[in-house]
Amino acid sequence: MQVAASDEAARWENIVGLAHAIAVRTDHLFQQLMAEENHLKEVQITGILCSNRTYDVARVTFLGMTTSPLSRGALDAEQRAANATTRAEAAARRAEASVDRVDHAVQRLESSTNTAEGQFNTHLRK
Repeated sequence: MQVAASDEAARWENIVGLAHAIAVRTDHLFQQLMAEENHLKEVQITGILCSNRTYDVARVTFLGMTTSPLSRGALDAEQRAANATTRAEAAARRAEASVDRVDHAVQRLESSTNTAEGQFNTHLRK
């Protein structure tokens, strides 16, 4: 089970400690939680957290459907792919700019070489 949020996060951390593990005590609510019609539903569990790291469940409220972990993973993969595409496009633009700068530098070098050759030939004729 993963806890998404708590109004008393500091108290939870103080009682639960670094292990982030607690025992859950309830009567028959786990049957309700594990029922097939409730799979993939987000739930709100209300209860009391005791100092012995036991959570006494008082009530379970079903909030509705959530995305399955597999589809959530697919969405994460799609986002990573989109981010990778954006980074690749930016890298391609930087590479094109670098090629343009190199081309410009080559043109300047060729121009300088032609000027130097012309000056050298002029000097030789004298």
